[in-house]
This record gives sequence, structure tokens and C-alpha cells, in this order.
Amino acid sequence: MSEHTCPNCGKIAHCSQLDCTMPEQLCDLCFGKITLSERDFKTFVDAINNPPEPNDALKKALKDYKDKYKWVIKCLLFILYY
Repeated sequence: MSEHTCPNCGKIAHCSQLDCTMPEQLCDLCFGKITLSERDFKTFVDAINNPPEPNDALKKALKDYKDKYKWVIKCLLFILYY
């Protein structure tokens, strides 16, 4: 395992590769982290607290997903409850 210094926060980031040549790698806390403006943060929170109604395309996608994977869900429920 290799160690790197996270360029974002300065913490040690670990890499599973033994001889990693990547000089900078984000630590687990900074990986995928984004910074929002106050306006964007309020918009994000509002969308979480007051989600819009799903449109027809989203409803169809959910139905298709359920139809495709209903056997998996049934198997998992069987395993969990029996």
C-alpha cells in the first residue's frame, strides 16, 4: 500500500497499489467532495426537502427496473425472512 498526501486537506491518503506512481490522491473524505455556493446549497437542500413529482420517464424507468429485477428482490426478501 502506498501513501500520498491529499492535495485538498493535507491528510494521508492510502492507495491499494504497492508501487503507485500517482503523486497526489484525495483522501476518503475529500474524494468526490464538491463546494457549493450559498445559493446552490439552498437549492440543493430545497430539492431534498421538497422533491418534485416524478415525471413519466422516471415512473417508466422505475417500473422497468422493478420488472427486470423483481426476482432478485423476491430472493433477497426470502433469504432475509426465512
